[in-house]
Amino acid sequence: MLKLIEVTVPPELALAIAKSAIGIAKEWADELIREGRPAIIEGDA
Repeated sequence: MLKLIEVTVPPELALAIAKSAIGIAKEWADELIREGRPAIIEGDA
């Protein structure tokens, strides 16, 4: 994911954006798990 981000934003922001995206996806997955649903996050969500 980091390689994809690095080509679209300034290098000094790439890691922070990747970490943020991973954190958001984890929050979404955790919510699905709490609801008893499969923790599958679509790439275009």
